[in-house]
Amino acid sequence: MNLPPDYEIKDSLGSSTDFYRHYPNTIFNGEIFYKDTQGNEFKEVFSISLNSMKKRLYKRETSVSESLEKMTGEIKQVNESVLSLLNNNEN
Repeated sequence: MNLPPDYEIKDSLGSSTDFYRHYPNTIFNGEIFYKDTQGNEFKEVFSISLNSMKKRLYKRETSVSESLEKMTGEIKQVNESVLSLLNNNEN
């Protein structure tokens, strides 16, 4: 694949748990070939290790179901507080 200068390809790899399950060895090797304006060809070999990233903590967005569960719990607490206030006012 040929990419023009200043062009990049990005892709989502999924959650870190899924990524490390799919790629237990997180050392990736590759080569980049390119030419300069005079036509000289170059080859760059690289190795990227993501092993240090395995133990990092990540903030994960909550799912819809998790958000609904949390909201339901908060609504129950509000309901209990209102009922408690009503019962106290009746006494």
